[in-house]
Amino acid sequence: MKFKVPIDLKERRRYICVKHPEGYPLLDKTRRALAMIGGLKCLSYSRVSVINLDRAISVIRTSENSVKAVLTALLILKYTECSEIDVIGLSGNLRKVKEICSKNPR
Repeated sequence: MKFKVPIDLKERRRYICVKHPEGYPLLDKTRRALAMIGGLKCLSYSRVSVINLDRAISVIRTSENSVKAVLTALLILKYTECSEIDVIGLSGNLRKVKEICSKNPR
């Protein structure tokens, strides 16, 4: 029997479209930056996953509450390790963020 969770109790997902160099380990670097910012508590709280759309464009999936921490981690990565990282857009559903990513010229 499957229980239905009320919509108020579910975490809302957010998708961040990121442009980066080909072959850049975005997930590992983002997790390291999150651990540097807030330690293990921040890392477990944010629950980051990466969806690769293209070799140079990825989508980071996270919860609504941790968008600020993930954007801060990406900003730290931009200014410390890789200046080619750019946040293209942010959306609440995957279809819309794919449209935003496809509109951006490579």
